[in-house]
Amino acid sequence: RENVYLNGAILGMRKAEIDRKFDEIVDFAEMAEFIDTPVKRYSSGMQVKLAFAVATSIEAEILIVDEVLAVGDLAFQRKCFDRMQSLINGHGSTVILVSHNIRQVERLCNRTMLLSHGKVIADGPPADVCDSFYRASDKQILANRGNARVGRTQSSGDLELVAVEVFDQDGFPTDAVHHLQDVEFRIEYEVKRIVPSPIFGLGVHTTDFFFLATSQSIGAISKPLLEPGRYQVTFRVKRFPFLPGVYSLRLGVALGETFQPVFYSESVRSICVTSKRGAETNVTRGDGFVELEGTWGLHCLNSKPTCVGSQHVEVHVP
Repeated sequence: RENVYLNGAILGMRKAEIDRKFDEIVDFAEMAEFIDTPVKRYSSGMQVKLAFAVATSIEAEILIVDEVLAVGDLAFQRKCFDRMQSLINGHGSTVILVSHNIRQVERLCNRTMLLSHGKVIADGPPADVCDSFYRASDKQILANRGNARVGRTQSSGDLELVAVEVFDQDGFPTDAVHHLQDVEFRIEYEVKRIVPSPIFGLGVHTTDFFFLATSQSIGAISKPLLEPGRYQVTFRVKRFPFLPGVYSLRLGVALGETFQPVFYSESVRSICVTSKRGAETNVTRGDGFVELEGTWGLHCLNSKPTCVGSQHVEVHVP
């Protein structure tokens, strides 16, 4: 309780103002049950939640927020995000957001500055600066990781992963594929013991293990059993839909009748998606992870002389 008044006083709030907003602060921080607990017994997350609730309860002209939106569960993070948007759009406050969560920066900010070792690397619209950050991060990830496996791996010992190769639409091995061009994955397994009715799976996730897409061989490969030996599984994707960036592959093998997994591994290989010069799309990383393909139509719904005919054009929709 005293910490609310102390934080408020440090921020320039008068006692009467804190009294008036006390219940609102406690409710927002979800701390009613612990408000009389000594602060020294608070976790670091509880301290930050309470500090954020106090700081954003005042109508400040300038507010500096440093990594606060990462605390609490998803519901609390969403509440903090909504409070920030209210301060910016509703009260006209100037908010300086310091964060490594680039998606939050893209959504909240109208100007972004990229710093590295105290130096300004880029300054401008969020889309441009965040894209610079993504490209620099992608290069660092590839340099640090290469194709090392850093994700979770589980295996029954019935088979082992030998190799994973990526081929472009012309059939050449590659570590980088162009957005919206065909790509083929070739996975080599060494079968140690008989594997009945195998189902193969391949998925794509971000480098921080946010899973984006998956595919399974159900109905595509009808092999009653795999005898011990070496096998190659191929999976070809038409017009690879992922936007430019670095992604990782996960692989799995399961028994067809029971779906019991016999092999599963994340981040088995990194793959870089690039924009081809003169490409038919201008979407960037900030537009999402996947580009949807579809058909747009424009239809005239009245009889004005200026409204003639209809149009259909196939486009690629971010």
